[in-house]
Order: sequence, then structure tokens, then C-alpha cells
Amino acid sequence: MGQGRVGAPLAEALESLGHEVTRWTRQSSPEQLAGQDVILVAVPFPAVQDVAGAINTHGGTAVVIDCTNPVGPGFTHGLGSQTSGAEHLQALIAQPVVKAFSIYGYEVLSSDPSEWPAPRVMMIAGDDEHAVRLVDRLVTDLGWECLVVGGLAASLHLEHLTLLWVRLVRGGGHSPLLAWHAMATSGA
Repeated sequence: MGQGRVGAPLAEALESLGHEVTRWTRQSSPEQLAGQDVILVAVPFPAVQDVAGAINTHGGTAVVIDCTNPVGPGFTHGLGSQTSGAEHLQALIAQPVVKAFSIYGYEVLSSDPSEWPAPRVMMIAGDDEHAVRLVDRLVTDLGWECLVVGGLAASLHLEHLTLLWVRLVRGGGHSPLLAWHAMATSGA
């Protein structure tokens, strides 16, 4: 859901890997959501309330990937850091929600993973084990290193990480190709 700077490159990347993708915009029929295994919500956060009804009515048992971020004035958290946007969406729909594809701007999401010197990390969060495994596979298929950071409550931390990225890039002049990387040693 959404064909902007986040939704369009994700749809194109998934199609290039052979996934069947149905593109949904405000002008699309909600019935297009029926029968989908996964629904990516990549709309401006204020539109979440509107798309939730379509998901509830036609989303079946799809896993919902929340790619949104509630960004408020001055790069603040749009929900006052009281709850995450993903938890807000989960409260509106019956389908399991996983937070993913939201810690970067569109520039990183639309870049070619083979051009990076090291794997970029995509952090995800969710409560439903099956949904998290499914999203982990999609993230990995797309060339990311997937890092599950916890249940859906951890989405608030991911949204704060997004705000840090936005402050560094949009407000601080850093490269829009700034990406996080997870490094670990095999030692204790």
C-alpha cells in the first residue's frame, strides 16, 4: 500500500526477485488486498487510519509490514514517544504487524545492495513468530542483513533510530546513503 518513495522501490525490488506484487494506491480498490500473503504499508503516517479499514475488511490473514514513521514537528516522534506507530497500527487491525523498512530514507531503500561495501542491516520488530520469520526471509531476499530487535514494543526504538537518521541526513548534511551495520565477534 503506497507507491511513493518507499513503496515503489520496495515493490520493484520484490518484483525483480520474482515475487508477485499488487500495487495499491488511494485510487485502488480495497478488494485488491484480498488473498495477499503480505501487505506493506508505505503511506504517510496520517493515512494509516484510512488504510486500516481496508486491511481489516480485505486483508484476510496477511502479514502486515509497517514501513511508516510518525514524524512530528522538528524531527520529533509524532505520537509523543508514548507508543510506536506500529503498535498504533496493530491496535487498528486484526492481522499481525511487523515493523520493517522504516529506519532509513528512500535513498537507502532504493539503492543496489551489491554496491555496498558491507551488508546493510534492516532491524525489524514483531510479536507474531510466523510473521517475523516471513519478514526476515523477505528482508534477507532483498539483500539486507536482518536483525530482529524484539517484540512490537521495540518498534518505538526503531522509530527513534529513524529520527536519528533523519536528523543526521535531512538536518545534518550527512550522506543520504548512511546505513547501519551490525558487527559482532565470535568471542564472549
